[in-house]
Order: sequence, then C-alpha cells, then structure tokens
Amino acid sequence: MSPFDYFEHTADIGVEVMADSMEGLYAEAGRALFNLIGDLDQIKPTEAEKVALASADETGLLIDWLNELIFLFDARGCFFQSSVAHSAGALSRPASN
Repeated sequence: MSPFDYFEHTADIGVEVMADSMEGLYAEAGRALFNLIGDLDQIKPTEAEKVALASADETGLLIDWLNELIFLFDARGCFFQSSVAHSAGALSRPASN
C-alpha cells in the first residue's frame, strides 16, 4: 500500500498522506507532490539540496515545505525523488536537476 493516495478536490487534486512520524509525513508529502509531476522511479538523484524552514506550527511548516519544493522546481528545475527529514524544523532533500 502506498503511503499517499490522491482524490478529487474542487481546487485541483487532494492528497492523503500516511506516515508513522512527522518527519515521515514531510518526506511522503514531498514524494506525493513530485509523483504528480513525473515518475519517481525514473529519477536518479544527482545532488543534495538542504532546506531549513521555521513555522509557528506543524501545519504551517508542512505548507511552507511543499511551497519551497514547488519554488525549487519552478525556479531551478529541481525534481525531488526522495527526502530525509532531520527534524520538524530542518529538512533536507536529495535533488535531481
């Protein structure tokens, strides 16, 4: 069973993400996002991208995290295949350009 599932939503698409920890939730939410864009199995990581974010709460941090990933994709063409979350406030992602 996949750790994320998609469903129809009036805004575009909804994503339900399941994980055993907050770090896992951030990692799987990022994978779900990039799985919509392309085939994760076809991506070979070529470099690492470190992202450090802070927010007042975990929901805000998750939104900021996904927005940062979208920004990096749009601005630099980074396509993220996997992630490693070190803590709820400091997350890093292996990147593929």
